[in-house]
Amino acid sequence: MFDDSFYLAPYRGPIGTIVPPKAKVKVSPLGPMLCSPADHLLPLIRRETNEFSRRDFINVAYDIDPYSPELAFLRAELSDDRKLKEEFLEFGIEKSRFLWEEYEQEGNALKWTWMGPRQVLCAMYELAKTYHETDPADDEDQRFLRSTCLLEDILELDPGDMLGAQALMDEIDAEREEYMESQRSMRLSA
Repeated sequence: MFDDSFYLAPYRGPIGTIVPPKAKVKVSPLGPMLCSPADHLLPLIRRETNEFSRRDFINVAYDIDPYSPELAFLRAELSDDRKLKEEFLEFGIEKSRFLWEEYEQEGNALKWTWMGPRQVLCAMYELAKTYHETDPADDEDQRFLRSTCLLEDILELDPGDMLGAQALMDEIDAEREEYMESQRSMRLSA
């Protein structure tokens, strides 16, 4: 099993300030994209089947840019541990949104459906699914609230709902109603 828990860098500097990644927004023929110094290693990491080689590539990429959102998303994808996956996705989303908001504040037009920013929406969707699929031991209300808040953010950024966030939100709402009904029936039977 691939344990990458020791790769997660602290992403806050002194007194909770956000440390910006080395990645920058660059304009490409496909629109604006996040580009990090570690990007050239990402295809190697994705293609590598040997866990030890993959770990070596991740170590090198991590040394180049420990705050790379793309690397965080990749580590989340490779992680078998749900909690770690959540941490990596939260980390990558925070970094990406920071960079895209900075790009927008510079006066640039930004559409969240473009290929570059869309990666953040996909990560937010994946995180909402991960929150929704949490352990039964976790607080149900917290689980529903966290996933619903993320899905509402996605729908606000992408009103066209290309990812199907509304469908997942409807599924979560239906499960929540089921859960609430089972709680009511348990209280009535007790």
